[in-house]
Amino acid sequence: MSTTQNSGDPTFEGEEPAQRLMHCISLIERWAPYVQSQIRVERGSMLDSSDRNCRQAEVSTIAWQGISIALEHVTAVAKIVKGNLDEETWSPYLTPSATHAFLRSSQLSASRALWILDAESFDLQANRALEVKYAELRNEKNALEDITLDEQLNDAYGIEGLPARAKQCNSRLQELKSLLKSRVSKWSGTTSDTEIIKTAARYLQEDRKDAVLTHSYLMSWRMGSGSAHGYFWPTLMRGFETAEENGVVVAKSYGDLPQTAMAFMSITLLLNRVLNLYQQYSTAR
Repeated sequence: MSTTQNSGDPTFEGEEPAQRLMHCISLIERWAPYVQSQIRVERGSMLDSSDRNCRQAEVSTIAWQGISIALEHVTAVAKIVKGNLDEETWSPYLTPSATHAFLRSSQLSASRALWILDAESFDLQANRALEVKYAELRNEKNALEDITLDEQLNDAYGIEGLPARAKQCNSRLQELKSLLKSRVSKWSGTTSDTEIIKTAARYLQEDRKDAVLTHSYLMSWRMGSGSAHGYFWPTLMRGFETAEENGVVVAKSYGDLPQTAMAFMSITLLLNRVLNLYQQYSTAR
């Protein structure tokens, strides 16, 4: 199980940034139906074997959840960008902070799916799927506990069944923790999102002589993370201008077409590989 060079990768050589961006958007639009329609896992396929190898891991389901969420986010932002793709009005109308925050979500979800699917063995696939499942349950438990402990929220919304669900999540977490410790020597916690992103980035180099695309992917991740958390610093790495309004100096970010095209290209290549891999592994041998 390995995603080395993929002859099915789209090529963008010789394209200007606007052409490259539209090429990416065209591919994303082609994949959009997958958000609602999962690729079927056939009996006798490698993913079927993975699922049977560790029933608790749900490898195919968890990997597909990452793919569908990634496609949902990138499809949404592609619609926004496509509507603004006019060289004369590009800078004033693009919203780069929002764009890169959406792409960041897509990057992470797709990277998790690749991290699972590209594992060297069925056991490692299961272990990685279990880690993602553990992280999901932990976050759900924390959210449910915050809600159920807030009397005003309970009074306002009349939420029923959440305390029981929070207890169920906590019980399931303990089961998964024990299972992971029994399967993984010295397991001490889930792999960080940044480490998963770095692993995925390795598959973007193709046969290029340099690693510009890989580094662009990692930079897009960092800037997207800053934007998703509402920080200002990513603006300093994009084009921006300052103006004084009512005695306050305001910095306004504007769209950077080459940078946005590069960010879309990296996520498009990653999604292409993840979808190809899922299709390959879900087809009966």
